[in-house]
Amino acid sequence: MNVALQHHYANYRHHPEHFEKGINDMNLVDIVEMICDWKAATLRHNDGNLLKSIETNARRFGYDDQLKQIFINTAKMFDEQG
Repeated sequence: MNVALQHHYANYRHHPEHFEKGINDMNLVDIVEMICDWKAATLRHNDGNLLKSIETNARRFGYDDQLKQIFINTAKMFDEQG
């Protein structure tokens, strides 16, 4: 599985692992695709929780509180729109 994940990260720029400096090298389109990917992943799992993913990924990828809040605002919008 690790080989497949590394291939995926290398070929799809909406993953911070794609870049040398992670999120700091991403553009806005990459960020939008990333949060949509996180939301889709939560829908594939019975215990999926986007807010929990945002918290976990803040530690994992080291993004700041401002970006974290934007992600939280987006998660709330997803919930409101069903």
